[in-house]
Amino acid sequence: MTNALTEIDHAPKGTRRLKLRKWVLKTTLVVAIFAPLLFVIAAIGVKFGIWGVGFGFGTLTLKLGPIMLFASGFLGVLSLILACVIKPRRGFWAAGLALIVAAGGIGNMMSLKAKAQRLPFIHDVTTDTQDVLNFTAAIIEQRAKVKDVNTSDYVGKRDNREDKLVSVLQSKAYPKISPLVLESAPDVVFAKVELMVKKMGWKIANTDAQAGLIEATDTSFWYGFEDDVIIRIRPSIGGGTLVDMRSLSRIGQSDLGKNAERIQSFLKNLKTTEVSS
Repeated sequence: MTNALTEIDHAPKGTRRLKLRKWVLKTTLVVAIFAPLLFVIAAIGVKFGIWGVGFGFGTLTLKLGPIMLFASGFLGVLSLILACVIKPRRGFWAAGLALIVAAGGIGNMMSLKAKAQRLPFIHDVTTDTQDVLNFTAAIIEQRAKVKDVNTSDYVGKRDNREDKLVSVLQSKAYPKISPLVLESAPDVVFAKVELMVKKMGWKIANTDAQAGLIEATDTSFWYGFEDDVIIRIRPSIGGGTLVDMRSLSRIGQSDLGKNAERIQSFLKNLKTTEVSS
């Protein structure tokens, strides 16, 4: 970079402008390509254990990532100006690429930030906040091996932002999350639930037909974040089957609504399966 700038300083005025534009365009192109790759590299590194969540998500994604996106935007604007001012007018495509990368990346991050502020700062969601589903040793032992793992205790759990009960925040944000009542017998529902869990690619840790419990772990494609799920199937007092579900993130304070979405989607699909069968 120093040699390139030195050459620009010692070149004739006309040539100097061309060399400056050429250097800026090359730099812009490199940053525009590397900026999105940084997020991919950060995610892959965490997922495959190359580095920890603190470095991959905290440093590369949340700290260095925005810097690269803003740099791409700045260089995109600079390249666009130079492409318009210096003849022959070239480099619009590089400027456009950099601006698209910056706009897309920054827009996505702002959207996630707004979502995080709008949703409750929780990572544990259940259909029954009174008779809470408790994970068995099959999941507890796995969670114990994770650094900075979230507690699996639900009763009395409070969030770290408002210091309010998680159950209260959940009820306010997700009022439609509740137990599902189906007409089929418990053993029939249990078989359907187990099949659905397998089709969704969740890693089953425990199935207990007698207790009516199924426990599994859902791993995200990016970063490999793990959320544990427990589903309880038991006879309903009024007949049929009562299905409850709990979804708990292993790490992180806010799940950005993922656990609630998982429960709502799963129970909706289960209900659809019941109706169509």
